[in-house]
Amino acid sequence: MQPWQPPPDAQDAWMAIEKSLLMLTGSQVPQPRPGSELDRLDREMPDAAVVGLTNSLQQAVRTAQECARSMGDALFGEQPRGPGPAVLILARSLLLASGRVIYALGAEDDEVRLAHCLQVISQESGSLLQGMEEAHEFTQLHSLRPSDEFLAEVKSANKTVQKLSRIRGERAMLREMAQAISEAAGPAGLPAEFAPTVREAALWVFHCYSGMAHGYAWSFEVGAGDPSVDLWIVGTLGAFAVRLMTEMCRAPEELGPDDLGPDDVPLDA
Repeated sequence: MQPWQPPPDAQDAWMAIEKSLLMLTGSQVPQPRPGSELDRLDREMPDAAVVGLTNSLQQAVRTAQECARSMGDALFGEQPRGPGPAVLILARSLLLASGRVIYALGAEDDEVRLAHCLQVISQESGSLLQGMEEAHEFTQLHSLRPSDEFLAEVKSANKTVQKLSRIRGERAMLREMAQAISEAAGPAGLPAEFAPTVREAALWVFHCYSGMAHGYAWSFEVGAGDPSVDLWIVGTLGAFAVRLMTEMCRAPEELGPDDLGPDDVPLDA
């Protein structure tokens, strides 16, 4: 079988995709310094939360990096296979993971940023509770069954978190995330006038590639968009999410008068 090669008329787009994936996988997972913006936001989170904000966002970065690594191997490795369904499904996961970081940290207004971080913790808490309640009923896989005490702790923590930020429906959350991603288009290095396209592309990747992940026929019959455009947007935003979180982890004394602040973080800084 012949290795896949990018179409001649889209070489620049595929080179940009490779660059963004390499930038994402080559980055360190950021760790907040004392006094940094992420440190401040973390301290604003409820003490009862079982999973902290920093831990949640760091795992989102790790997930995005692992997706990017597998995508890079499939597209640009020794035996490239091209943008088939497996790559597109990974792109959806990469966008969801990096989108959580951008949604949490990308807002310019401090209060909006705090509200978005609370929603991220709310989503994490709700997901944990669902998983633990299901596993608590297991009768065979005993090692996966949580103790009564831990389940009670998770329930209590989730009740506290939900009072501060009730989980939004999946569709509403996807739209909010897509809006946050589109607003990051300019800082991420994409053309500012491209923002509405970024929003729609993000929503299409969420829905169409999610359909592929579930094996739904419509996602294959309707067809995806242009993979080179979709993956360019996804890769660029993934790399930007790491840059954004890195800046949010810097201590105030590390920022000089000409350095970037948390509201102005371009991709190639």
